[in-house]
Amino acid sequence: MTTRRFFLLLGATSVISLLLSWIFQAVFPPLRLYNGVTLGSLFVFIPLNIILFFLGKYAASSPNKYLFTSGIMPFTFIKMFLAVVLLLVYKNIWQPETKYFVLPFFTTYICFIIFETYTMVKLAKPNN
Repeated sequence: MTTRRFFLLLGATSVISLLLSWIFQAVFPPLRLYNGVTLGSLFVFIPLNIILFFLGKYAASSPNKYLFTSGIMPFTFIKMFLAVVLLLVYKNIWQPETKYFVLPFFTTYICFIIFETYTMVKLAKPNN
């Protein structure tokens, strides 16, 4: 996967994530309180996916065939851990009235997990 294609897909993923969040807010108005969760999630997941892409690109071209798996898996675990920490921090600082704040977050999270998986598969198999 080229760097240009990665950034185009990253932009598309961000737009899709925002659109889905806004659609959910239109259907379920209490979610409008949590626009900040969606935007905050984007500000976290976009840089993390950029770092992961360049790390994966380096590891995929390495002569060490195990570097890709051993480098990407810990980063993915850290990203999942960070997602939980972000939710807990948000809950403790802003003390939302409902638990619906997790819905915009998971909408963004799922979009970026799908994007990350697609990107890593393409990097692992450069001929595809």
